[in-house]
Amino acid sequence: MIVETGRIIDENMPQIIAAFYRHVGTFPEAARFLSSFDVAEIKLRQKEHWNRLMFSGFSEDYVHSAVRVGVAHYRINLPLYLYISGYNNFMGNVVDLIVNHYLGALVSAQHLRSMIKAISFDMDIAISVYTVADRLKLKPGGSHDGADGNLPWH
Repeated sequence: MIVETGRIIDENMPQIIAAFYRHVGTFPEAARFLSSFDVAEIKLRQKEHWNRLMFSGFSEDYVHSAVRVGVAHYRINLPLYLYISGYNNFMGNVVDLIVNHYLGALVSAQHLRSMIKAISFDMDIAISVYTVADRLKLKPGGSHDGADGNLPWH
């Protein structure tokens, strides 16, 4: 069911991501984090990551991607409340899309449950990075970006 719903989301991903950045841009504290990054590159990476979530069957490649996402946000010292707020915005846009696609039919509830579980799993992995990094006393901004998948706790 996730793959079927993923196709619908993927077709609309540019609009979902654009809405996300419009929303983020309304919050000065959140927008400040984007000012030193290539947002076009970040959007591309987001689309790639969400596609891994929806189409990989929760593969090892996907899990490594989710950990890298968490490490990247931890490394820039993004407050966890802003990170969770971003997920909330993304999930809200996905819910709107699914309900509108299925016109509120009961099947939309099944698709919503599947995607909410998948997105929550993704968020859990990223939040776990914050927790582990904190327990290991890693400093945000350090060299432990996990880009190669070899994180200090592997």
